[in-house]
Amino acid sequence: MTNTANAKTATLSAAAECDYDYETREYTLRLDEPMHFEIEAKCATDTEAEALAAQFPKYVKANVRRYTRENTVTVEISATLRANGANGGVNETGVKRYRKAVEVLAATGYGLEVGCGFVNAYRTVEAFEAAIR
Repeated sequence: MTNTANAKTATLSAAAECDYDYETREYTLRLDEPMHFEIEAKCATDTEAEALAAQFPKYVKANVRRYTRENTVTVEISATLRANGANGGVNETGVKRYRKAVEVLAATGYGLEVGCGFVNAYRTVEAFEAAIR
């Protein structure tokens, strides 16, 4: 999903597992192993943020955050996607949370773009979505 000039934008920060080689000081990314995601949708007012958060089902766990220093309010959604012994390789609940969040954001006029600069971050929405299929 890409942003248009008049659309509101939500920012996706998503990370993959990676290994660090202390001898060569290089990272090896494991892009087929998503680790975590966070979506942040900035809103103009507290009222707008509360209304947006109310659009999500409870299992999405949309939270309103107020940042007084920046004088901003956001709706944030996140989940750990890391594999563990109980989930068979991927946290399906986290994937379900992501997909529903994207669906609701699109229905409310938000585009989704990547906004994370970590070394193990997915560089595009499409790359992250390919990893969670």
